[in-house]
Amino acid sequence: MTLSEIEAELYRRTGYKASPAAEIITRFRSYINISHRQLLTTPGLGSLRDDTITFDSIATYAVYGLPIAKVAHFQDRTNQRALRERSLTWLRQTDPGLQQTGTPSVYVPRGYQAIAFQPAAACTIYVTSTSASDVGLAYLEGVRSSGAAFTTSVTMTGTTPVAFSAFTDVIAVSKFYLAVTAVGLVTITEGAP
Repeated sequence: MTLSEIEAELYRRTGYKASPAAEIITRFRSYINISHRQLLTTPGLGSLRDDTITFDSIATYAVYGLPIAKVAHFQDRTNQRALRERSLTWLRQTDPGLQQTGTPSVYVPRGYQAIAFQPAAACTIYVTSTSASDVGLAYLEGVRSSGAAFTTSVTMTGTTPVAFSAFTDVIAVSKFYLAVTAVGLVTITEGAP
């Protein structure tokens, strides 16, 4: 059953029209999400909650941002071996500078953060979308090389990259968000894409 079908059934059962007011839709979706999360915690329904994703590793990259909440298992498919989980403390004691190279045998969850990757050097940050319909405001918060924190915004122009202000010395991004829901996949990049 899809979200649209669930909503249609709820509107029918509660006596609302097929397209109720926006506040009713928001309220129903909130209830649906709460119920969905409760169902996924039920023993035996783990297969509905768990998923498998794959990604390509790059020889010179030690840190990856993944769109997941928890890792249950990591496998190096090229070498057909399971990676063991280690703690962040172990990593800091063993390889604090992330200098080790070679075939991996372990992985270390480093926690959650709003931004998957920070700029490699001081740069200008650009925003773009996969949809020409994304033309709303995009906001960026971070730190410049002088140590000064900043908040800036820019009007997106769909698939054409747009720079966040004239800052060419952004060294850290703390938050990125949009004024309206995106139509396409919106990304920020260091330097012109």
